[in-house]
Amino acid sequence: MKGLIPESTTLPDPFTVEAGVEWIERQHRRTREGQGWSLAIAETGTGRAVGGVVLLTRPQPGVLGLGYWLAPASRGRGYAARAVDLMTTWALDMQDVARVEAWVEPDNGASIGLLRRCGFAYEGRLRSFLVFGSRRADALVFSRVLDDRRHRPERGG
Repeated sequence: MKGLIPESTTLPDPFTVEAGVEWIERQHRRTREGQGWSLAIAETGTGRAVGGVVLLTRPQPGVLGLGYWLAPASRGRGYAARAVDLMTTWALDMQDVARVEAWVEPDNGASIGLLRRCGFAYEGRLRSFLVFGSRRADALVFSRVLDDRRHRPERGG
């Protein structure tokens, strides 16, 4: 069975050097083509990449979609909370951005907790909204809006 990170992102599975290089180029292309920003989450001190955070444009003006992931060994150290807060605050400080939203599967308690700690408000459930190959899943919708941009996450996220 495919892993959760490759299933819900565009990370190659199986990973090869060639597929990894193509994936990195796709991330750069997103920015060049105005589709969004994709950044590495780096380990403090070493600078080693341990995950990623992405903001992608949505069809609605002024709305960006947030995504993030961490390698399992790097979870629980606050890297994702810091990346989510920095990326969201940066986005909401941009002219013309009024909302950053995240879609999370209902059983992803870690992401739900992280989003809440980072000041995201729960808005509702979109039934059978997410598509992962042949699998569909509900999405819980969370958002931070312009008025929330000065939020700082709680420690330990």
